[in-house]
Amino acid sequence: MSYVRPEFFLFFAFLLGVYLVVRDRSPRMALLIAASLGYYAWAGLFDLLVFLAVVVFSYCAARLAQAFPRFRGFFLFTAVAALTAHLVFWKYVPWIVAGLQTLDPAFLGGRIIALRLPLGISFFTFQGIAYLVDYWRETIVMMGFAEYLLYHSLFSHMIAGPIVRARQLLPQLRELSGPTREDLGAGAALFARGLVKKMLIADRVAPFVDMVFVSPGKWGRAALLWAAIGFAVQLWGDFSGYTDMGRGTARMLGLRLPENFMSPFLSRKPSEFWERWHITLSHWARDYVFWPLRQWALAAFATALLLGLWHGSNWTFLLWGFYLRALFVAEDVIAVSPIGRLWSRLPDALRHAVLIPLTLGANIAGIVIFRSESLSKLLEYIAALFAGPLGGAAPTAFGPTALLEHFYPAVALTFFFEALFYRRLQNREWRPFGACAGSTVVDAAARMLEATFAAWSAGFLLGAAVAATALAAIFFRQGDAGSFVYFSF
Repeated sequence: MSYVRPEFFLFFAFLLGVYLVVRDRSPRMALLIAASLGYYAWAGLFDLLVFLAVVVFSYCAARLAQAFPRFRGFFLFTAVAALTAHLVFWKYVPWIVAGLQTLDPAFLGGRIIALRLPLGISFFTFQGIAYLVDYWRETIVMMGFAEYLLYHSLFSHMIAGPIVRARQLLPQLRELSGPTREDLGAGAALFARGLVKKMLIADRVAPFVDMVFVSPGKWGRAALLWAAIGFAVQLWGDFSGYTDMGRGTARMLGLRLPENFMSPFLSRKPSEFWERWHITLSHWARDYVFWPLRQWALAAFATALLLGLWHGSNWTFLLWGFYLRALFVAEDVIAVSPIGRLWSRLPDALRHAVLIPLTLGANIAGIVIFRSESLSKLLEYIAALFAGPLGGAAPTAFGPTALLEHFYPAVALTFFFEALFYRRLQNREWRPFGACAGSTVVDAAARMLEATFAAWSAGFLLGAAVAATALAAIFFRQGDAGSFVYFSF
């Protein structure tokens, strides 16, 4: 059940109405559990059974560790290993078998292994691993089963994130005091913002991007470059839009989920980009992979590799992980080089004006690897980019007029969001425009937008009107809504 489908609006309107009427914590928890499991069951009974198996298994492992302190480490380590093996089985075994059959066609009798990936398996498996490791580190306490089930199953985050830690959600689940008027207004506004990102940005550029990446060899350089920029815009609008909508629904229930995007396109170096893009995954990899392995020389490499393979079983994702590591190494080498030391003495405004587009360009280059369906398609893209004509015939479906109507406004709207929301989303001391000319105007515009957004979020009636408008938009444009990209991860 997608956030952009009419049935979701009916589902959430009914849930919110009952939730506001019910005042006690226990009935509210039971209601959220039932609604969340029902929401997930919409994907299929099989998916629900796999999800429940992960939840029950990880909870039982934590309980055994609590009951038998002498074997605490054994139970928790075994459970983490089992969850990892479970994820590898579903996501990577078919890919591994296919690779082995390429070398030996007789492997497994030549049978093709095809498994349907349970929806959101990477997200809820990572949450289970995080809980077990945090419990082993004694940074969290044991949950009751109902709390643990709701922590995992809350529909606002379970399918495509953000990846929520137990310590972030458990204190809220133990209260369930319900939303304030400000929560209702802010949640509705946040949901509407995500809807704009999804339907007016991501879905507007997706057809052109898909058309180019299916057959990159047929296009000229200009189209290939615009498609790379377009996919960066599509991925940002799609995923950050989904996160905004999920966080918006949680906020309307009185729950606050962590930020997952903080103006990543205004980052000044690759490592900073990953502190602002898919933040909860980056922090998960840092806390549960990099820090435990930090004494090993390959810790950073393993972390970058995880970021690549987490997205799926494809050689392009593996290569993308290598590319990320190469960017981080280049960043570290340049920082301690004579050029880097000289560069650090230049005015902030000049450095930021150069570093922001360079970082964005480096990440867009990586996104080409990420988006390519196979290594052969990636090579076809690269060959066409460097050997093809500057122009290229555009299909009638996406000629200059269609690009003007669909593509360019979506790109412009993306950078409008990034530029004007940076003060609200970033640390207030950070100024991406430094002291350059025009920064006062940008800062004033950001202040005005913040004040407007605060008033908008706090206004319950206006928030309700925004939600009603979004509902109408969904009903009238449901045929245009595409599926969320990260549902496949």
